[in-house]
Amino acid sequence: MDDRRWTDWDSRCPHKEDSTNNPYYNQPTHSPYKGQGFAVASMVCGILSMMLTCLGIVPFILGAFSLLFASLAYRKGKRRNNLVFYGLVASGFGIISAIIMLVQIYAVQLGGTQMSTYRQYLQEYYEQQR
Repeated sequence: MDDRRWTDWDSRCPHKEDSTNNPYYNQPTHSPYKGQGFAVASMVCGILSMMLTCLGIVPFILGAFSLLFASLAYRKGKRRNNLVFYGLVASGFGIISAIIMLVQIYAVQLGGTQMSTYRQYLQEYYEQQR
């Protein structure tokens, strides 16, 4: 191919600008999330503890890590960071839902072992009523 026609088109392009003269390209850059690693880790662990409630002990471990990361972020000076607050709330919901799940599982297991005794008691009661 002829490379000359592409360079000619490039030089005639009306939309081509020098980026140094464009005010949109010369905006100052900043890093808004600098130093928020513990806050983000707290939020991620809290969300995972909520999502993995049905895995038994995993939400307790992730909730503990979330609390640890939130306290480290708080001690580091990011006290007014919303991510720390949301991480604490998410880990609280994850731990509470895991406790509720384990209590329900334990209640069902107890109910399953006592079901035959309860059924036998009901049969004796109905036979006495007849």
